[in-house]
Amino acid sequence: NARDPVSRNLAKKHENSHIIWFEKTKGTVKHTRAIIHEDAISAVMALASFLKLPVQKTRLAIQAFSGLPGRMELIAEKGGVRYYNDTCATIPDATVFAIQTIKAQNPRSPIILIAGGSDKGLTYSPLARIIKKYCAHIIIYKGTPRDKASDKLLAELQKIRAKNIYTGNTLKKSVAQAAQR
Repeated sequence: NARDPVSRNLAKKHENSHIIWFEKTKGTVKHTRAIIHEDAISAVMALASFLKLPVQKTRLAIQAFSGLPGRMELIAEKGGVRYYNDTCATIPDATVFAIQTIKAQNPRSPIILIAGGSDKGLTYSPLARIIKKYCAHIIIYKGTPRDKASDKLLAELQKIRAKNIYTGNTLKKSVAQAAQR
C-alpha cells in the first residue's frame, strides 16, 4: 500500500491516525493452509512488526490459519473434482484472484465457475477476460431479479465471445449443471 496513490491520498485525509505502510513481500510465508493473497500476508507481517510480535511466531500463525468460511474454502472433493465456496468474493477483483490462484495450483484441472449476484456498480470486463482465459465452463447464477451482476457479467462474456456459458435460476440447479460438466 505504500506505493498506491489511493492509499497515499487516504492517509493525507487521516493525518491524526497512525498509518502502517507495507510493501509486497513475496515468499515471507510459505505453505499456508488457506489461500491467502500476498498483500494480506504483507499487511499482517507489517502490523506484527509494528506491534513488535516475534516474526517466526507470526509466520507460524499465518501458516496455521485455515481460512474463513466462504473465502476460497475447499468444501468437497468428489470424483477428482474440487468444490470451492468463494461466496464472500463480492467484487470482481476477488473472483479474478480466486480463479488465477486455483488455476496456478491446479494448472491441468478445468475450472467450472458459478457466478452471479448483486451489482455494486463495478466493471466486469476484466473478470470476463479471466473467465474466458481460465474457465472451461461458466454457469451464470441468477438468484433474484435484483441480481444485476449476473446480467452484466453475461453481457461482458457475450461481448468477448466466451464459450460454454450456461444459466441457472437456483443454486441447486447451478451446482447440478456444474457437476455435469
